[in-house]
Amino acid sequence: MIRNESGLWTFESWNGRHAVPHAFAPADAWGGFDAHRHEDRARLRDAIDPSSRLVESHQTHSPHVADVTATTTSAELAEERLRGVDALVTRTRGVLLHAIAADCPLVFFADRDAGVVGLAHSGWRGTVRGVIAATVSRLVEVLGASRERLRAGIAPAAGGCCYEVGPEVVAQFEALPIRVGETLRPSARAGHARLDLERVIVALLEREGIAAERVEAARACTICGGARFHSHRRAQGRAGRMSGVIACASS
Repeated sequence: MIRNESGLWTFESWNGRHAVPHAFAPADAWGGFDAHRHEDRARLRDAIDPSSRLVESHQTHSPHVADVTATTTSAELAEERLRGVDALVTRTRGVLLHAIAADCPLVFFADRDAGVVGLAHSGWRGTVRGVIAATVSRLVEVLGASRERLRAGIAPAAGGCCYEVGPEVVAQFEALPIRVGETLRPSARAGHARLDLERVIVALLEREGIAAERVEAARACTICGGARFHSHRRAQGRAGRMSGVIACASS
């Protein structure tokens, strides 16, 4: 990823013919960013597309995906009957998909030729529950994206260097339909492991037909990354939140 003068990060490989409006706002963007603050979300919207309408996911670590149209509102996505929405997809211009995180990976999707984008919040629970496959399926089967054209990007998140998980989490990842290999490494505590969730997501994307060369991963750990990032684990639950945003290209 590359960083602009405001401190926003974008995927370097999403330039030229693959370009779509998107950004990841870390903790130190504009000298201090927190997605909990309405004014910071507004500033982010204005930096990407002031004329767009920001639509937020209602994150509960679910595999649920919502299609965002010209009339979809954040309030609708927060309705209790939906049981949470952790991924948004759209082919509608003028809406800016928004998700927040403070250790969980945010996964960006785009098929520029089809005019389709998506954004998924893929923490460990959402990952094992299938949010990646569900998002790709909705992009392809409902919105008309191509698995051969889809590109994905993974924003900074808790890394395998620091992200220790217990035996009940280890067991769920070992049951995934991928080779876990280097994604789980032994830690000092018996039965525990250090989880490289980013590598897991790359493997799951490959299983969905998105080849590794079309996936750009930040490879930046939010836990040990210091003041650049908000980290729920490092702050023991008292962290702010970072943002991911993406919109369809205007032409």
